[in-house]
Amino acid sequence: PHTITSAYANAIREIDNAPAAKFYERYLDCDINKLKHELKHISMLYPIGIRIPGEKEYLLRNITAIEDDGAIYLRGNVTEGSIIRLMIGTKATCLEAAKEAAQEAQQSLTGPIMGIKKKDARKFAIVFNSFSRYSLLQRETNKELRIIRDTLGSDVPLIGVCTYGELAPLRTLAYRGQIYFHNQTISVLLIEG
Repeated sequence: PHTITSAYANAIREIDNAPAAKFYERYLDCDINKLKHELKHISMLYPIGIRIPGEKEYLLRNITAIEDDGAIYLRGNVTEGSIIRLMIGTKATCLEAAKEAAQEAQQSLTGPIMGIKKKDARKFAIVFNSFSRYSLLQRETNKELRIIRDTLGSDVPLIGVCTYGELAPLRTLAYRGQIYFHNQTISVLLIEG
């Protein structure tokens, strides 16, 4: 783990008391010019994961710009003192996350609690998917939708939208009343009634 030692709003000036770009330079074995040139690709595949105290998951942030002085700008704010890790995004992890999001949406339904009989209940799903995930999956985006449909059932109508960020808790089933601005995530809202 590493520590953000200088930051303001969505700009990280230093990580571990060194220019923030050095964090990527060390891990990816390249210089700042290559980082800038490959920014779109690097941002998708290697987001920053911010540890949230009391949570098991990391909050992801995509890089939007790298300055000559080594500062990096993210899609979303960060705070000094945050513990971070370099995360790795792959097509396989994206597809697995889609399945987990659909399963979690199913598990969170309260129909039986409210006395709604399963045969009488109607459902539909809304999928909020990050453009970063769309860019990473490219031709396999349809595979992601099939996974969600297979998990929820082919009888559940499905609509969705690609976004530049999502507001949601880290985990629905462990919801603690806190929502976060996410990058590179997928959220599935399943409505039943």
